[in-house]
Amino acid sequence: MIYDDVTHIHRYLNIHPNLDIAIKFLKSKDLNSLSLGDHVIKQDEIWCTVMEASTKKKMILLMKFIITLWIFK
Repeated sequence: MIYDDVTHIHRYLNIHPNLDIAIKFLKSKDLNSLSLGDHVIKQDEIWCTVMEASTKKKMILLMKFIITLWIFK
C-alpha cells in the first residue's frame, strides 16, 4: 500500500511494471473529473476505484475523493 500525496507519485516509478502503468494512467487524467466507481486500466490486472469521502471537521485536510489502485500479477 502506498499512502502519499498524488504530487509525489513519480517517486514510485520503476517499482513494478503494472504500477508504472497505473501511474501513467493517473498522470494522464484530471483526477477531479473521474467519475465515482471502478475504472479499468489494464483488463484483469489493474483498475482504480474512485470513492467520495468526508472527514471530521477537526482534520486539516478534507478529502474530496479517494483513489484506490488494485494491481495484480
